[in-house]
Order: sequence, then C-alpha cells, then structure tokens
Amino acid sequence: MKLTRGQKDGRTRLFSAAFTTNKSRTVTSGSATSDAVTYTAPAGWQIVGFTGRAGSEMDKLGVVYAPIV
Repeated sequence: MKLTRGQKDGRTRLFSAAFTTNKSRTVTSGSATSDAVTYTAPAGWQIVGFTGRAGSEMDKLGVVYAPIV
C-alpha cells in the first residue's frame, strides 16, 4: 500500500492511496503528492485489513497484518 499526504486547511490529510496485490495488480485513488509512505507486509505475513479515521475526508489509514497460513 502506498499513501501520499499533504496539507489542506492547516491539517495533514491523505491525498491518495494505491494498493498492489501479490499478483502485481494495482488500484489507485486520489491525487498523488510527493510525500509518500509505502507499507509492505513482511515475509510470511499479509495485509488483511485497515484501520483509520475519517470525517468528510480521510485523515489516517493504517494496515493490519496477519501471518499467511
């Protein structure tokens, strides 16, 4: 998962998200900025969910990992 962020109305907001599967398929949304963070599951683990906070816009987004069984 790759997230980009920026300032809007004096607060840091998420501007875009891109999700890439283990089959190299990607879906993206939003307008990317140069301030990016990428989350990759460690070896033997997978991203199974998300956590975050949103009002009228998305403020935070994080990942939940679980072992591959």
